[in-house]
Amino acid sequence: MIRSVSVITVALAALLASLRAAAPQTGTIPVDVNALLDTYARGDRDQAVAAAARIGKPQAQALRTMLTDTGHGWAHAVQAELRPRLLAAAAFALEFEAARVEHGDWLALNTSQCNPRCTIEWARLLLRARGPADDAERAW
Repeated sequence: MIRSVSVITVALAALLASLRAAAPQTGTIPVDVNALLDTYARGDRDQAVAAAARIGKPQAQALRTMLTDTGHGWAHAVQAELRPRLLAAAAFALEFEAARVEHGDWLALNTSQCNPRCTIEWARLLLRARGPADDAERAW
């Protein structure tokens, strides 16, 4: 168990390092990623996803990179709530990508930056880091 957590941690660190190197050159994020995750985690999911869905393509690309870059730190900021926060970050990432599909910009994104597949892979890593699924994950 400890070895698999270590492997996941190393993989996540490598992914985050590659994301930092590929930071977007255009688009500013009109919303705070940590605030979006806080909103989502406290149960205002529709509000958080709607805020992320309203932004344009360049801003969505920037948000995607910032989410995968800072979301891990957000989840670990409150150790007593680590498992629920990992689930919230992963679920938000997946819902964000679903919202971007609805805007028709999912496939038109530059693949040199963190693209939708990168976000989905990041969410998968978070879910795996949580360990076996619990009632909260099964309900989601």
